[in-house]
Amino acid sequence: MGKRTAKVAPEIIEQNSAVKENVEKHNADSGEHLDEGFENDTRMQEEVLRNEATGFNARLLYLSQFADSVIKNLFIHLGDAIQKHTWWFIVVPLALGIACSTGLSRVEIQWNAEALYTPKDAPSFNDRNSADEVFSVATRIATIYSVGNPEGTNMLTAASLTAWYDVWSNITTFKFRYNGTIQSLDNICIAARDGRCQFTTIFAFWNYNRSVIASLSDSELNQTIVDAEYKAVELSGTTTTFDSIARLDANGNTISMRMQFFLAEELESIDGEGDNDPEIVEWERELTSMLQSTDWGPITVVSLTQWTVDLDDIHLLAFGYILLIFYATFVLSRNSSVHSHGSLALVSFISSGTATAACFGLGIYLGLEFSTIIETLAFLLLGLGMDDTFVLVSFCYTVGACAIGTGTRGSCHHCDVMHRPCSLSRGSIHQHSRCAGLLPQRCHRSNV
Repeated sequence: MGKRTAKVAPEIIEQNSAVKENVEKHNADSGEHLDEGFENDTRMQEEVLRNEATGFNARLLYLSQFADSVIKNLFIHLGDAIQKHTWWFIVVPLALGIACSTGLSRVEIQWNAEALYTPKDAPSFNDRNSADEVFSVATRIATIYSVGNPEGTNMLTAASLTAWYDVWSNITTFKFRYNGTIQSLDNICIAARDGRCQFTTIFAFWNYNRSVIASLSDSELNQTIVDAEYKAVELSGTTTTFDSIARLDANGNTISMRMQFFLAEELESIDGEGDNDPEIVEWERELTSMLQSTDWGPITVVSLTQWTVDLDDIHLLAFGYILLIFYATFVLSRNSSVHSHGSLALVSFISSGTATAACFGLGIYLGLEFSTIIETLAFLLLGLGMDDTFVLVSFCYTVGACAIGTGTRGSCHHCDVMHRPCSLSRGSIHQHSRCAGLLPQRCHRSNV
């Protein structure tokens, strides 16, 4: 049997051809009118700007237009080059980034704030060294803070003060190992004339007598400070004021206290850490670990030393990076293999991380000082990189919706791929002739 063919009446074919010609003529006329109107508007705006801009304003206008043209053409040519040589623009920057990142293997963190922010030839360094030799001035201070548990409760009680006293007692008797020998605070502190280490605490008001503190009521403890006119003499003979070691809330309750230990610093060059005192560093590390691992009952203790690292915060930071990747992947994913961009989250994270490591490594090769403040740039650069990813993907979704004809009235109206907007006219969307290659016929209908 022969193959069947459907027969269409000649009048129907003629009718469809007529409709098609009318639609094409309508679109062509709309595009011509829109081109003419757009060009007229542009010429009018340029003429107005030229007439209004005179003298210095005219030069500024010319410079701004010239800069805008140069930057726009630069990005257009860059986009064309990336499109033609995509793999080169992936492999070469990645290789350069990895090469520069190797500088991180030579990183030496500078912990000394004076070395970071004071000119190296400043005469103040010589003055300080002379003062240290003559007067034994403290060059390093270890500060320990305490707050009530729960936070905000009054700490001027016998229970809180005795727990705070136990913290001080543990610090002054704390032993640590350095270079195979057992050391203590006495080996690194600045001593007074009688050999006692210099420190400031609230216990000077009771002459460092724990039994007296435990035997007094809360009101009697407060009255002792008032009777002393908020001043006390330390064991080393120095004077301590209540305002320098305690903080009050609006109701007059003592919500936090601090104690300070004055250390004699002897700087040495330490691999990976710059100039530092290795003995004090070891004391601070072990002391911080001891304070964090001990339950202090009614108070919470926090150490603030020149070397303070909270391992819990580091673990939370790594967990935060993982959450960021999962969140970005989830937001950028779609239930479509065409429109899903979840993999861009990981690519963006790797790209931002490689760029950050390359900048740090190149800076180290160039001899720049690396400090903890510079480390914070990693978080800023990562945030900017991920934010740009969301912006670019959002734009791709908008343009893609216009391109396939599923865009809303507003999205097709603002589709500006060729640097000119699609215009809305009399309730129907008519695209500029430069958009004609992108927007399909669907954007011409009155009810998009």
